[in-house]
Amino acid sequence: MIGFRKKAESLGVNFLRDRVVGLETSNSAVTRAVLQSGNQLTGDIFLNTAGTWVGEIAAMTGAELPVKPMCRVQHFWRCAHEIEPLPLIKDESGVFMRPEGEGFVGGCPSWEIEPGYIWDIDRGYFANYFEDTVWALIANVVPKFETIKLERSWGGHYAQNMFDGNMIIGRYSDDHENLFTACGFSGHGIMHAPAVGRALAELALDGDFQTLDLSRMGFQRVRDNAPYAEAGIR
Repeated sequence: MIGFRKKAESLGVNFLRDRVVGLETSNSAVTRAVLQSGNQLTGDIFLNTAGTWVGEIAAMTGAELPVKPMCRVQHFWRCAHEIEPLPLIKDESGVFMRPEGEGFVGGCPSWEIEPGYIWDIDRGYFANYFEDTVWALIANVVPKFETIKLERSWGGHYAQNMFDGNMIIGRYSDDHENLFTACGFSGHGIMHAPAVGRALAELALDGDFQTLDLSRMGFQRVRDNAPYAEAGIR
């Protein structure tokens, strides 16, 4: 991703560290983004790709996007036994694991928690999550993982599409023709990012998808109450 950023900068893209606190509109278009610093940005096209915060940005123009933050926790452990080289593994329970240096990284998403930000995973729901939930699942896949040492855990947040768990790309507001989004990747965003960046650029600049037709991933399916869920992974 650093390579993508450097290439973008070489083409004239400016990266700002700031926060959008308002969007100004005129007729059927967004005209200005107001930043927390007091600065303002004008433009012909606006992209709402703010991850877990896309809903807050959408609300600034009276729109709604079904995306909320969902806390996800990963763990790093070492195994007392020698294990043959492993690929990334994920099974139907949702548990996943892969080699990382001299140990392994993995976890299992919980669908029991309510959407929202959880910044302290050492307390509350996730306090003993590895011991109570994850350990038995990874040992079921790799029996040698019954003897391991957990070294650290950390948390982050998926931009979870609460409608069908799949991305939304394109226009989402009937009132603002120049406002687009790419959101709700539900944990798959880093894998999709390069292709989605191209697709969103084509849609915004050319008026339609050119390389891949992603129209089925548009917001219209939310309006039509027609979920398009990913069948192979959750």
